[in-house]
Amino acid sequence: MIDDNDNNEMQSLITFDRVLFGGRRKIRLSQKELAVELSDRTHQIDHITYSKIENARIDIRSSEWDWLIPKLSYQLQIDKRWLQAIREQTAVKSILPNVDYLRSTTWRLKCQK
Repeated sequence: MIDDNDNNEMQSLITFDRVLFGGRRKIRLSQKELAVELSDRTHQIDHITYSKIENARIDIRSSEWDWLIPKLSYQLQIDKRWLQAIREQTAVKSILPNVDYLRSTTWRLKCQK
């Protein structure tokens, strides 16, 4: 019998940042090259901002990024509705260390050295 907890641990989450990374690699463009392709007269995106999006450091769910979804869909050849659904379920990744780790004995011992 398989425990449900084991199944949950084995599941992989599809996130917006992973989709972007895989799609960009598939079309063989750098982050800088893709950022240029996504920019137009009304919307500009530099490679630094694109990198933050691809690494889930910007909340892509914000309405200020609505313009980007059709452009990404076209460039990466991904269904726009599917990309939008993935966007809505993807949260920003924290850059702060894991709190449980900071509270652990291991971390305290490393700090004492």
